[in-house]
Amino acid sequence: MRISTQQIVQDTILGVEDAYSRFGVAEKQVSTGKRINQPSDDPVGTGEVLKLQQLNSQINQYNNIIDLAVNFLSTTDSALSSTDNLLQQARTIALQAANSSLDDSARANLADQIGQIITQVISLGNSSYEGRYIFAGQRTKTAPLAQTPSGFVYSGGSAATGDGDISLDVNVGESVTINVTGDQVFMPILNTLSSLQNDIANGQLSTISNVDVANIDTQLGNLLSVRAGVGAKIDMLNGEKLRNSQVSIGNTSLLAQVQDTDMAQGMVDLQTAQTAYQAALMATAHAYQYSLLDFLR
Repeated sequence: MRISTQQIVQDTILGVEDAYSRFGVAEKQVSTGKRINQPSDDPVGTGEVLKLQQLNSQINQYNNIIDLAVNFLSTTDSALSSTDNLLQQARTIALQAANSSLDDSARANLADQIGQIITQVISLGNSSYEGRYIFAGQRTKTAPLAQTPSGFVYSGGSAATGDGDISLDVNVGESVTINVTGDQVFMPILNTLSSLQNDIANGQLSTISNVDVANIDTQLGNLLSVRAGVGAKIDMLNGEKLRNSQVSIGNTSLLAQVQDTDMAQGMVDLQTAQTAYQAALMATAHAYQYSLLDFLR
């Protein structure tokens, strides 16, 4: 069978192109540190890489949500802690006001102090995080607490209106309610403090001793329970983020195994490909140094 010169030329060119392609792939794998630089390098491996990258991206999104939730809850706990301190101050004032030796001026001063505490508690109930009122339920753009001549008003979301809870997805199929509403926490406290203020101003010593102090203790207990729930959620979320990070580390390790270049093997492959490419070039040069005249001599 006679092989034409054109076929020899085509085979030679194809050989050089194939050797150059292999050399280019090996060189890129070493320079980038990645065994897979395009899907055609390893279709199956590319699918695994995309899957692991998607999982890590999802984990990062959940961790960002967890950070938001923890910060929201931490702001909540800080406001509740300050409210606890104010209630403790109010309790001390109540015990002072129950002293029968105090005159009207002293009691009026103590009543004014309770009024100042009420103002501070309202301010804490209107605390915000990144422009959102944290005790307003889902109505985060409206300050939830106000004092009017007829009493205290709560205008935030609530369980009764169906817009009290703020829930965030912190993992696949797992959501957490990150808020408490002002009607549950602050309205009872404000009503207790208002009653105490009136009783101090009117000299109701027995009511102060037997009712108001007990009511303050009840609110302190309720506040402690709410804070315990907030703290438990913060701990749970921090644990969830730690587990997510551990999974992400495992995924990254698997990703490196699938995608990254084994540098020792990569250098060997590069040297082999380079040698093959140079050999193809030499073979081509050798083939083209003959012409028809060389065979006719």
